[in-house]
Amino acid sequence: MDITLPRSEDSERAVLGSIFLDGNVINEAIETIIPEYFYSEKNQTIFNAILALAKDRKPIDLIVLTEALHGKVEPSYLTGITSEVPTSANFKHYADILKSYSVRRKIIAESQKNIEKAVSGEDDYSALLGEIATKFSKLAQAEIKNDIITPKELAIEGNADFANRLDNGIGFTGLSSGFTDLDKYCGGFGKGNLIIIAGATNIGKSSLLLDIAHRLSLTEGRAGLYFSLEMDKLEIFYRLISKEASVDLSDMKTPKTLKDAERQKVNRAISAFSASKFFLDTTPALSLNTMLAKARKVKAKEGIEFICVDYLQLISFRMRDQARHEILSEITKDLKQLARELDLPVIAGAQLNRLATNEGEPRLSHMGESFAINQHADTVVLISKDRDGAILHVAKARQAGGGKLAVTFDYKTVSFVEADNAIRNDRY
Repeated sequence: MDITLPRSEDSERAVLGSIFLDGNVINEAIETIIPEYFYSEKNQTIFNAILALAKDRKPIDLIVLTEALHGKVEPSYLTGITSEVPTSANFKHYADILKSYSVRRKIIAESQKNIEKAVSGEDDYSALLGEIATKFSKLAQAEIKNDIITPKELAIEGNADFANRLDNGIGFTGLSSGFTDLDKYCGGFGKGNLIIIAGATNIGKSSLLLDIAHRLSLTEGRAGLYFSLEMDKLEIFYRLISKEASVDLSDMKTPKTLKDAERQKVNRAISAFSASKFFLDTTPALSLNTMLAKARKVKAKEGIEFICVDYLQLISFRMRDQARHEILSEITKDLKQLARELDLPVIAGAQLNRLATNEGEPRLSHMGESFAINQHADTVVLISKDRDGAILHVAKARQAGGGKLAVTFDYKTVSFVEADNAIRNDRY
């Protein structure tokens, strides 16, 4: 019986192209891929040459690889591979496809052997069944990744984390929000986490997101990607410069009113912003798939450490005949997966419904699609107005105990500021 063996030439070339684009990918390739995963002998030859170069700590580029292949693969074929892959960010996905086809071919090959033995009738059927079960069990054990963590491994990693917290005097290992008690109550913004900043209309979601992004990008010098589906690029620019220069936002937009000292502050702030790694996308009604693709591309190119999304309900998502909560569930699930895939925190704003305003203090149930959003979020911060300013309520925190803190609002720079008399140990 002739069977066309499953394979994917495109995935094989994509894996090789990813290695060419990013030298760091080779380390992951060595750990996850073996030459036999390639169906094409030509691609397998190229990968073997790459492994040999990596072993000798030689650079993996077209010139060195062409020489190492000794004419076994034409240079035009290698050039074609590099031109087909725009980014190495999807390497893991390509590698998974490659492995899946390889495993299927092994299953087919083993099944064909068993069919021949079953047809011949030479072996006792019970012995044949036992042999088949043993072979497929070994195949499964060889191909399924072992994710079981031993007590010793976890103790070593956990002790290192504990020592880090002790040495640095902090209660978290993620990125800082810029608010001492907020970091304490939510455990910081950890890698792979989805953080939701929720509030009613005009309560300050965008302001808090920009406060966090400003601190991370301009104060700490971290690279980040900010998706603004509501404000345009110049509004974002003026707000960030106002925060950085501590100059009244309204005065900045009428610069003739500024004093010389304030203009100097603005100029210094603009220089600092220009040198930062704050990457901005203000595409209105941005689709989820496009957002995810852009995030992966910027991560691969710029090595971003966080992503902000302002805000969830403005993301465009095409799903026919689906309820709004189902759409939000898909969006938050994909953002959570993106956070884990890129190994960084995704901080997203969310709109609370009108009941949050009418009933006083906001609750998780005031999120129009609360179950869908809460299901995938690691942290949820609710913003509410207070007589003296506002309250940030960490209503959900997988990394800490949650709690509330008082903040004031600086209308001149449109920024939240942690209050001196912050509420402490007020857990929900």
